[in-house]
Amino acid sequence: MSPFLEAATAKYGTIIAGWAIGTAAKYGLTLGEGRKITPRMILIDLLLMGFVVLLARWIIERLGLNAGDAATIAALIGLSSERIIRLVRQWFLKRADDYLEQHVKGEIRQAAQMELSAERTLRDIAQGKRPIGGE
Repeated sequence: MSPFLEAATAKYGTIIAGWAIGTAAKYGLTLGEGRKITPRMILIDLLLMGFVVLLARWIIERLGLNAGDAATIAALIGLSSERIIRLVRQWFLKRADDYLEQHVKGEIRQAAQMELSAERTLRDIAQGKRPIGGE
């Protein structure tokens, strides 16, 4: 076995096993609810796998868990991956909206102030209170 593959298995093996168990449990719940498992669902889970595994790895490192606990956490994340992805996406979009709102508010405020200042300058020039050159 190559050193890279061996290191990846040591680092992510229990997490991927936990993710697989959690995803299988999610499919079991889906079948228990009377819904069919479609190829689209499987493709979505495969595409989400990378993010879910990285998220599980991040949580496990933050909590300092052992391999068994890591597999359990990864299984729970795999089981509820759709909800977790939705929550993370909403959290990210809210933060992005808040940032843009603050940034855009500042830009709008600055543009409005520049427009008011220009109008005031033109009015003063028209009334003869200010010379045209601004001197």
